[in-house]
Amino acid sequence: VDITSLVNVVIKNPENIFTFEQAMQYLPYYNAIVLEKLADEALKSFSSVFSSKKPISELFEGIELPLDEPITHTEEIIKKVVDPESIKLINESLSSQLIGHNEFKMRFKDGLDDFLILNELGAEKIFSIFLLGDSGLGKTEVARIIKRTLNDDTPLIKINFGNYSSDNALNSLIGSPRGYIGSEEGELSIKINKSKAGVVLCDEFEKATLPVYNFFLELLEDGVFTDSQSVEYDLNGYIIIFTSNINESQYYEIIPKELQSRFDLVSDFKALTREDKITYVEYQIESFFETLREKGDLPKFSEEDHEYFKGVNIDSTGNLRDIKRMVQRRILDRLKEKLL
Repeated sequence: VDITSLVNVVIKNPENIFTFEQAMQYLPYYNAIVLEKLADEALKSFSSVFSSKKPISELFEGIELPLDEPITHTEEIIKKVVDPESIKLINESLSSQLIGHNEFKMRFKDGLDDFLILNELGAEKIFSIFLLGDSGLGKTEVARIIKRTLNDDTPLIKINFGNYSSDNALNSLIGSPRGYIGSEEGELSIKINKSKAGVVLCDEFEKATLPVYNFFLELLEDGVFTDSQSVEYDLNGYIIIFTSNINESQYYEIIPKELQSRFDLVSDFKALTREDKITYVEYQIESFFETLREKGDLPKFSEEDHEYFKGVNIDSTGNLRDIKRMVQRRILDRLKEKLL
């Protein structure tokens, strides 16, 4: 059993020693391992459980360690927005993959350039943006594009605050305090540990509670937070994207003024033009074909097929999700005709 995390916790919170000792005494026979630099601290903290220490090579026969060299641990680095190259790639991706919203793209580029300077000076830890507007205009896609650019092979950290309107919403986010029945990690902590891209999407943020608003007020200021398990998370270099379907006037009514002042960029996503929607259809056709190519050989499609794919009724909706589904439906219909 690796007790390294337990030792780190009790160093910061020694009041937890008794609880951990009680739990370990009820475990069946086991061997405990810990980082060498924490071995003495483990003996001191859990003196009623452990009485001696020995190298792991003596504990487990057959293990050969390069004892004359330090043991190093490698892990995948979380890719954040902390250098000019990553900023350049993000701006290029948004320019080519986010349809419309040209004013937002320009303001985003300027804001991110400013953030890089302020971050290097230690004056700002997190780049935060708040996106307003109706559903299906591309707000969530902004977060997906940035995540794909930083690290395409990791999940996006997404928290839906439509599920965070109860009194214990903050506990759900960062975990319940120790001593509570059912004490566990929160959704934010868990998802940060699983993702290797420094992007957090906070969807339907207007539905959050006051304690949650206050939590983000401190997080955007300090760049760090501590969860219920006493683990500190450093989000320096992260981008946090808050989205909401409310309009600009509702934003100023609902979101606390103190929190409004913490956002680096607030942008109201407007309905796309007809030309934007035509461009989006063409982009989705090529994207869907690219996905199909990765799965195997594609049957040949004629010029007539491509015109059929483009012929979706874009005037019937302004929601890009609906347009995407219509395009995919037409492609799948023709694909099934050719394969059957």
